[in-house]
Amino acid sequence: MEWISLILFVIAIVLFVRSLTDHRAVLTVLMVIAVGWLPMKVVELYQFTLATGVDAVSYNDEESSCTFDGRDTMCEVELKNHSSNEVEFLLNVYDVFYEGNKEFLFDEDDWEPILLKPRTTHKIEINRYKANGSGSLGSFNIQIRDDDKERDL
Repeated sequence: MEWISLILFVIAIVLFVRSLTDHRAVLTVLMVIAVGWLPMKVVELYQFTLATGVDAVSYNDEESSCTFDGRDTMCEVELKNHSSNEVEFLLNVYDVFYEGNKEFLFDEDDWEPILLKPRTTHKIEINRYKANGSGSLGSFNIQIRDDDKERDL
């Protein structure tokens, strides 16, 4: 399926370049940049303005971390609610292994309940007793879910 999109994209660029008369190189470069940049900006615009529930939550992985000391697990997760309503959901930390298998940090019945106030950034601290060895994670994946939806961030 990805190959079909790539082939259609290349065909569209070739047809576009052939149809131009002046400034072909400049317009072609601008089109390639726009195709790579614009979809992400449209998604951000949706998330910052129209999204509700877990769709309105963003995750700052650069300001988040987890540490393990052999007995306790302590994670700090920075989340932002972009909607004008409170958002309530469950959170879990996971790592992806070969073949796309996810290994969650918390058990199925032990997900962290989170309540985010409207239009604010929250630094959530999660403390759990779980023997995972020692170490730390600077950047990790999280999954959030409510009654209707599940998102991987």
